[in-house]
Amino acid sequence: MSRGKANEWLAGGVCRVDGRLETAGVVDVTDPARRGRLLILCLLVWGLALARPLPAWDQHHTFTSLVVQALRQDMPVLRQPVKPMPLASFVKRHAKGLKPLLAEFHTWKKQIYPFPQWLLTPEMESWLGSPDGAEQLTESRFKYLLGIQETGLASVKFSMPSAAAALAPRSFGAWLQYFSDEPDWGMDQGLFGKGDPRYTDIPYGDIDKLSSQAPFHMYFGNENLVTYGARPSLKQSMTLLRFSLFQRLASFALARREWFWGARFLGCALHYLQDVAMPYHASALPYATVFTYLKYAVVKDKQKFLADNMQLLSNRHFAYEAFAYRFMTLAGDRIGAVLPEFDAIIGRSREAARADPVVAVSDEQFLASILKRVAKASYKHARRLDKVIGKTFEARLVKDPTFDPASNDEFKVDSWFTESLLEDWASGKTFPQKPLFDEFRSDLIRTIEATTILVTRLLKPIAW
Repeated sequence: MSRGKANEWLAGGVCRVDGRLETAGVVDVTDPARRGRLLILCLLVWGLALARPLPAWDQHHTFTSLVVQALRQDMPVLRQPVKPMPLASFVKRHAKGLKPLLAEFHTWKKQIYPFPQWLLTPEMESWLGSPDGAEQLTESRFKYLLGIQETGLASVKFSMPSAAAALAPRSFGAWLQYFSDEPDWGMDQGLFGKGDPRYTDIPYGDIDKLSSQAPFHMYFGNENLVTYGARPSLKQSMTLLRFSLFQRLASFALARREWFWGARFLGCALHYLQDVAMPYHASALPYATVFTYLKYAVVKDKQKFLADNMQLLSNRHFAYEAFAYRFMTLAGDRIGAVLPEFDAIIGRSREAARADPVVAVSDEQFLASILKRVAKASYKHARRLDKVIGKTFEARLVKDPTFDPASNDEFKVDSWFTESLLEDWASGKTFPQKPLFDEFRSDLIRTIEATTILVTRLLKPIAW
């Protein structure tokens, strides 16, 4: 691949980065009719944006494992055995380097994120900005500065027959796969409206449910001006911030050959990047049309209308997650047969990550541009995907708000998504659900590309 070029969604120059979040202004509506329409949209967006998000993707390790297996032959570090290390030991050993890293991150955060979230107390800011006191960086203070729950990044526990087995080393790649699911284990949940001085009111999501992690896992950086005007807090996503912090920590650990925490931090960074590759985490209202707004304007029971649409949005999200996980489970080690261009995708993504940029940029700038481009492509794909989901799944799932698949065992994708159906798709045959397979192909490729770029970019300085 020629220098400065990459695959389709990276086209346009991955190196032209200004380091600032892409935000849009609030719409100034003076015409009464337009103001009325905006009010309708505002109420609708406020309601539907609260629909509970599921982990995107369900079981991130299924995506990460594809890339690890594809790269492990050329990257010995992915194969080497790595023993777990307590976080307290890592922090104590590297406090002098971690403190300035965290100080630099929070300085950068204030420059690009002008919202009242993830704030530090004046005392903590003062300590972080001082040149001394690194010995005071405890495990608890480290987690506080990371902006996560105190219970996050806990010790690893496995159900194994003996203590010796539990301490047995796994490969770097195995840890990377395992920890690419970690941000869904609670580190980002319950931080808003609980008295935590770092966080104020939740921008979107429900403070008492799984969706309390939504501002860290859903990135709405590409919505239109009307949507932002209806709900400005959609701009307050912290996904890019979380991604950048864990990417920096991964680079720090890897440079010091701290393989366990390098894999763990990199796994977390992968998670946030993979999240924005999921269209339902990049578009707040993928199926809303002018008819949706008009219907909302005339219905008498607006609360019921909002609740019903919240359920439908959640159902479609749930259905797509279930489909994706079924696809990944069946594809498994046969990904090359199911997706013949897999090796080419890995190859061009590696080239994009390793190529010398036309304009010198840091890893932070380069990877921030990747996350934004992934999110933009996901946003653009969301509406078309949602239309296909509405036509593919049974009517009660996509049109009946009284049906909740999350609490109903009757909904099972594997009742129709068989291994033979996957083989039919791979061989180019036509069947009713084929359009959904085709749409997932786009999201799968995007996720593989992004994962490969991040892993290659951060591991390339290491002797292979």
